[in-house]
Amino acid sequence: MGRSRGVGGVARFFTKQALWFVVLAFALAVVDVVLYTLVATHEMDRNYQYGTPATVTRQASEQLAQGADGAWVLGAEAAALLDEQGAWAQLVDEEGQVIWSRNVPQAAEAGTTDDSAAGNDTPANGDAAGSTAADGTASGTAAQGGEAAGEANPEGGASEPSTVTARDPSDAAWGTVPSSYRLFDIALLSHYRSVNGFPVFIWERDDGLLLVGFPPGSYETVALTWPQETWQAIPGYVFGVLALDLLILFAAYLVYRRRTQRAVEPIADALDVLSRGGRVELDLKGDLQPIADHINETSDVLERKDSARELWIRGVSHDIRTPLSLIIAKADGIAAQEGLPDAARADARAIRTQGFKIKDLVADLNAASQLAFDERPLDLQRVHLPRLLRAVAASYLNSGLDATHPLEFELADAAADACVLGDERLLARLVENLLANARLHNEQGCHIRLSLEGASNGAGAPGEAGRALLHPAAVLRVADDGIGMGAADMAKLQMRLGQARLSPEGAVPDDAGHGLGLVLVDRIARAHGGELSVSSEKGRGFTAAVTLPLA
Repeated sequence: MGRSRGVGGVARFFTKQALWFVVLAFALAVVDVVLYTLVATHEMDRNYQYGTPATVTRQASEQLAQGADGAWVLGAEAAALLDEQGAWAQLVDEEGQVIWSRNVPQAAEAGTTDDSAAGNDTPANGDAAGSTAADGTASGTAAQGGEAAGEANPEGGASEPSTVTARDPSDAAWGTVPSSYRLFDIALLSHYRSVNGFPVFIWERDDGLLLVGFPPGSYETVALTWPQETWQAIPGYVFGVLALDLLILFAAYLVYRRRTQRAVEPIADALDVLSRGGRVELDLKGDLQPIADHINETSDVLERKDSARELWIRGVSHDIRTPLSLIIAKADGIAAQEGLPDAARADARAIRTQGFKIKDLVADLNAASQLAFDERPLDLQRVHLPRLLRAVAASYLNSGLDATHPLEFELADAAADACVLGDERLLARLVENLLANARLHNEQGCHIRLSLEGASNGAGAPGEAGRALLHPAAVLRVADDGIGMGAADMAKLQMRLGQARLSPEGAVPDDAGHGLGLVLVDRIARAHGGELSVSSEKGRGFTAAVTLPLA
């Protein structure tokens, strides 16, 4: 479960980065749409205000009127606008005849008066004198002319005056402008918004149509004709596309998350093994190869350090064994001499006691070194527990420690043939540590009882968590009638055992004087599939029970 959480955590880190990238990309898209809208609004304001084709055409129509003498007069402001834009204007009546014009580049027929050079308002024929003056209002076609102006320049506004007035109006490249129009010509003009290459905008008047033409190339007309249903469906299309984009992004997120998990899972597994002291060797390709190389190098370094530490412990243990045995033997001999002063014999007994402590500590260090990592293989074989316990008890009795700490061994009939699959050396160390724990914490002496009994199918001794065993097992128990432990000390001991179970390096002596004894017993028991439970009361002794599954 811890490994799964590790894989998920690493994968979540990478997928969150990808998700932030997607969110950022989407946010940028939204910002771009807003900016495009602002730019379009700015261009609309800039190109459809003063001086734009729509305003020039509208103002020319509003300021074109027929005087009392029948002459057509164009207001000075409108005339200035036409001149600035390099534009020409014609007023066409219902018969298609041009009844007024201004700045027309060329006349298509003789007899048509053109004042393009002088910039004067000129009637096209005498019949125009009887026409009524324009009222300056626009009807439906005027609105169409305004729409044409809006559609004519999707790329921007009108050209700068300097670009449209620098050419000679009499240049043939400008084309010709007719002086009369057929119904067919008016229809084409309304559709294409062009007269012989001149972009033309139309405004409807009571007395006809006002045509305003601009220099060729200054505007482009794009006509869009869509059904009403299409315009109504556009919002649905937009939201549908956005929903599809979000669905694609979510699918990409899921795919990226899965790919990330598959990529980092070997790394998480390797780190999990590495944290428990095992050796790893990753073989990854691509961008993750440098990470795999670093993990492999770290594994090699840790393995060399562990090997060096283990060799050092074994060397020290081997070198100290002989002189330590000699010291204990000499101290035991001095303590047994009747003719020596009592003080000298007491000192010898103290030396012997401390020597056994050192001997137990060295043995514990060796066992802890072997159990430092769960992957370290054990020398497994069938171990006959009664025979092992008798050997350890005999060794204890032969050590001469039974004077103040007498040992009693009890073997239940149900456990007479109990065998376990385990490392015999480590199991012997387990029993020795339990006996040493009873002896060392009761310096004034106590009675120690070593017993072995059987348990099976939930009828035996419960485990540490109070759960019954479901398989045949043997219960090895060491109890003493010494000083015992209070509730507070028992809580501290349980806490220390729990911490040692969580950390492979937790088997170290603590500041309270407790060595590796019970911690190492618990670790050996768990390495063999068993568990340790302890109980005690102040002044009523201490009991440690190890439950081991039978082979």
